Amino acid sequence: MKDLLLHTASRSVASVSTAPTSRGKIQSTLIYKYGFDGSSGHSQHKQVWQTEDRTDEFLIMSSLLSLRLLNDASGKGSATSFFSLVRVKLIQPDVLCVGEIIWENPRPSSKRLFVEL
Repeated sequence: MKDLLLHTASRSVASVSTAPTSRGKIQSTLIYKYGFDGSSGHSQHKQVWQTEDRTDEFLIMSSLLSLRLLNDASGKGSATSFFSLVRVKLIQPDVLCVGEIIWENPRPSSKRLFVEL
């Protein structure tokens, strides 16, 4: 999970057209939401299972959606590459974070930026 969050944060930083002015290593906070969705009662497809107790009649999906990436140490960077370090802290979306916004999801209710787990 940590690797997925680091990759997501790195890709968010890479998509930003204007990087923070420090241009050094940053400590950042990734604010995200996650959820689960399930359904049942689907018709079974003709997939061959190795054991008879398996079925694709019931489905469950877990997903992760990035909401915002904040620079926790605005202006306190070193001389190394901006993209070399992105530290991720796992926090709840309703916690107020102070810092420069590096990236913000323009459509937080859209499924376009969901990462399926």
